[in-house]
This record gives sequence, structure tokens and C-alpha cells, in this order.
Amino acid sequence: MKLNCMFLGAILLGLSGAAEAKSRIGFSLGGYSSVTASAEEQGVEVTIKDSGFSIGSSGGFVIGHQVSSNIELGGGLSFASKTVTQEVSYDGYSDEFESKASATVIAIYMDYNITPDSDMVWYVGPRVAYETSDVEGDTSDTTATRYGAGAGFKYFMTESISADFGLSYQLGSMEVNDVDADLSVLAVGFG
Repeated sequence: MKLNCMFLGAILLGLSGAAEAKSRIGFSLGGYSSVTASAEEQGVEVTIKDSGFSIGSSGGFVIGHQVSSNIELGGGLSFASKTVTQEVSYDGYSDEFESKASATVIAIYMDYNITPDSDMVWYVGPRVAYETSDVEGDTSDTTATRYGAGAGFKYFMTESISADFGLSYQLGSMEVNDVDADLSVLAVGFG
């Protein structure tokens, strides 16, 4: 399945247009992410951590449209399955355990293309995301809202083939069964 997603992503990567193009479609191929969420309720402190590198373990796509040579607006949808580490501590007690989780993320972005007439188009811009996730064996509802900034470059190997490498840092809040948690996400992606 991972190989099929990577193959499909590599084929559709060719659909990304050149710097002069007005629209692009792409697939994420992988990257690194580090997620930390922490909350305290009635003396119980819970921290959820997830970090790691993946290629083809999350499927997703991005659609963008250039409204001018310097501005691209777009969004994406991604699906991921991962193992998260949860730490629970209260009154001198501390424990750590792992669980499997799946997530769906809807993201919106705006890129300011710093070098729009180059083969290597550097960009920077704001990001907003909404996420829902399910933890295996848990009936809790988990949602998160994130906002932040991203930067990177799109390298155009030809007029019809490009690769994207980006870094994003987002802050936000996560709600698990009506308990609010602070959230931070650092991600490096390519596609």
C-alpha cells in the first residue's frame, strides 16, 4: 500500500505546474513531524508526544492556485496513522504508554513567492489547520485547531515537474472530551 501511494504520488507530482502556472495539484510523499499536547485538569497532568520520520505512511493531497505571480492560495487534506506516546502524572505518580492513533487534517495556506521567476521558488506564508483524530481503544472525541507559518521552496526541474520542500510551525488548541490542551506542531515535508 505504501509503495502504491508513493508511486501514485510520484506520477501526480508531475502535475505540479511551473512558476508561471496558475494552478497546481500535488501529493505529499513524507516528512518529519513533532507534536506535543499538554493539559492539566483537577491535578492530573497529561502530555501527548509524537515525533518521527515517514515516507508514504500518510496519504494526502494539496491543491493551489496562483492569484498573482507572488501569491498562491491553497489547501490540502491528509490522512495519517501513527503511534503516540502519552504521559500521565498526578500526586507523585507518573506513567507512560503508547497507543495507535489515526488523524484527518484539513489545511489552508497562503504562500508569498519570493522568487517567482526562478526555477527554485522560495516561499513563506501563514497556515491554518483543523484536525480530528481517534485513538485505538478510546472512545474520546479529539479535535484540534492550529495556526502558524510555513516556509520552503518549490524546485522546478522542468516546466511540468516540481518538488516541494517546506517547514511549518503551528500552535493551537486540542480538545479531548471537553478538556482543552495546548498544542504545538513542527513539521518538515516534501512532495
